[in-house]
Amino acid sequence: MEDNLLDKIEGLAGRGLTEQQIKSILKLNCDNDKELTNQIRKSIRRGKALVIADLTNELYKKAKKGDIRAITYMLDNLNNKEGK
Repeated sequence: MEDNLLDKIEGLAGRGLTEQQIKSILKLNCDNDKELTNQIRKSIRRGKALVIADLTNELYKKAKKGDIRAITYMLDNLNNKEGK
């Protein structure tokens, strides 16, 4: 699969689209191709992870500047993740 297509998949996944929506938009039919399906799913996971990392970084910057809501949100989420 072309890198350009994988980048598009990552971008769409980062915007919250589902696997089915992405396949529909990009006109992908890979129902019988396990390798292609695996590549698509890997790109979807990467796209979502990149956006979460970007948003977390921005939230962290706000918290460092003293934004009480950002601090509270980060502390709540960090505590919830550590408790699991």
